[in-house]
Formats: sequence, structure tokens, C-alpha cells
Amino acid sequence: MRFYSKFPIVQHIPIDQLRDSPFQPRVDYGNIEELAESIKSVRLREPILVRPIEGAYEIVHGHRRKRALQHLGATYAPCYVQKMGDKEAIEVALNQNIQNKDLNPVEEGGAFKMYMEMFGVSRRALAVRLGKNFRYVIDRVRLLDLPEEIRDKVASGEMTFSNAVALLTIIDRRSDVIDIEKKIDEGELEGTIQVQDAVDAVKIGADIEEAVKVAKYQEFKREMAKNIVKGGRSVKEILEEIQGCQAGSEVVWDALKQSNLNFVKDMLSRGLLTCPKCGKSHLSWSCCGEVLA
Repeated sequence: MRFYSKFPIVQHIPIDQLRDSPFQPRVDYGNIEELAESIKSVRLREPILVRPIEGAYEIVHGHRRKRALQHLGATYAPCYVQKMGDKEAIEVALNQNIQNKDLNPVEEGGAFKMYMEMFGVSRRALAVRLGKNFRYVIDRVRLLDLPEEIRDKVASGEMTFSNAVALLTIIDRRSDVIDIEKKIDEGELEGTIQVQDAVDAVKIGADIEEAVKVAKYQEFKREMAKNIVKGGRSVKEILEEIQGCQAGSEVVWDALKQSNLNFVKDMLSRGLLTCPKCGKSHLSWSCCGEVLA
């Protein structure tokens, strides 16, 4: 049941008596003109939720709607009025914004951190109060540790949340985080899987250029697996492609090469690869007198 359904009585309050909450988690209010046009066409479907304060009312949820009404030149706003303390007001604002997906991940992280610091609540306890899992809360709070320019990109949607979470695993290596972000921005790393592969390579000592090569190599391996399953690829063709693929430093390359040989062996055992000489699948590394690897 929606929170507003508990307060069926609507009061029309002068807009100049509505105060923004100092606890408002939202920073980006989006396209106010678009919302104003919608209100103009179909009216305001949900009143603003407020709580009484000294000589006025503080908005608990509905800051964007207030701005849209102001844009339209309205002097009054339909409101639900409810007495509540700071803690309840913040909880309601968080829940409503999260349910309506009004907050970007960075805004959520900032709101979670503020709540925990104000009321001495643990991340796990906050997750329970919000009806979210622990990882949901902790990942968003940790976004605040990212360099400001990366946080801004997450907030604006220029960087995906999943890519940002991948970068958090090397947050203690600020220069590597920035370097990988640049590779994402330049299009050299595409998709979260490639980003995670690059991060994993950095963890074992690869520099950024090696990490990009490793990520591309792993992508090649995945694509190779898809093609094998579809059929039409021979062991010889696969091994020739492996030999022609470069993947950074010798240590990293040796590890990846062995991984690929194991991969090819596994495909042989499943009967998914064919002998280049006889066209049949074999369970050994050699067949028809030829060494395949």
C-alpha cells in the first residue's frame, strides 16, 4: 500500500509556506518543464507530503512537484499533512524516492550515509528498514569513495552502476581507477564484463595497457566459445587464432594461454570441436597422427 493512502485528506497550502527539507536526498530534479506540462494537462495526481514546522510546512516528499507548480505560477499546492520527526521524515523520503526510482545511485549513497551518521544506524540495519538487501546499501555508499569526476558520471548516467561497482574493487588504487575509467570513456573497454576483466588483470599486476589487452582477449575467448557451440570451427582454426592473439606481459599471457588450452581440451571432451584432418571429435590431444596442441 502506498504511504500516501494513509492520509486521504488533502489540504491546499500556499506554495510560499512550503519549505525544502534539509534532508532531501535528491539533487537532480530532472526536467521540471516536462512535469509542469503534464500537470497542466492532467492535473497533479499525487499531492505533496509535508510535515508542519514553525510557521510553515516542510516537504517530506514532492520537491519536484512543488517546483513544477511554481513554474506554472500556482499559488497553492495540494498537500497531505502529517506530523513526524526527523527520523521518520527521512525514512519516508528515502522509501518513496527509492520506490519511484527518483534517485540516482550516488544520491542514494549520500542519503544512506547521512541517515546512518545522524541516527547511528548500521548499513545492515538500514537495509532492513528500507526492505533492501545489504549489498544494495553498501555498494551505493561506497560509490562516494570514487573520484568526484567518476561519481558525477555515475550520477548523470554516463557510467553504468555496474561499471562503477567493478571499479570499487580497486578503489585503493586511485590512478588505476582513473585510467580504467578513461579506457571506458574512450570505448576501449565495452560492457561490464570487459571492465571487470581489466580490473582483475590490474589486481594481479598488469598495467593499464596490458589490462585492456587481457579484457579484449577474454572477450575473444567468450566469442570463440559461442562460435564453437554453433559449430563449424576446427581445433586448428581455434589454435591459430590463440597463437595470433596478444595479451600483454609474458606472465599474464602464459596464464591465459594455459587457460585457453584447458578450454580447448574441455571442448574436445564435450565433442564440440572437430579434427582438422578427419572431421571427427577426439578426446585426446592428438589424432590421425597429428598433434593438435
